[in-house]
Amino acid sequence: MLSFIREKVQMVVIGVLLALGPILYVLGLMLGRKNGKVRQLEQEADKQKSIADFYREMDGFDEDTIRPRSRDDLVDRLRKGDF
Repeated sequence: MLSFIREKVQMVVIGVLLALGPILYVLGLMLGRKNGKVRQLEQEADKQKSIADFYREMDGFDEDTIRPRSRDDLVDRLRKGDF
C-alpha cells in the first residue's frame, strides 16, 4: 500500500516538472526579448549621447583659430607662435 502511494506521488511530481518545462521556456523567451530590447535601447541612448557630446564640443570650436582670414592674421599668428 505504501509503495502504491509513493508511486502516485512520484508520478505527480514528474508530471508537474514536465508541465513546468514549456512554461519556463516561454517565460525565458519573453524575458530574453525584454532584456534584449532594454540593452538595445541603452546602446541607442549611449550613441545619441556621444553624438550630442560631439556637437556640443563642435559648438565651442572656433574655426578662426585654425585658418587665418587675412595676411595680417597669418603674420600675427606666426609672430605669436600659435600654430
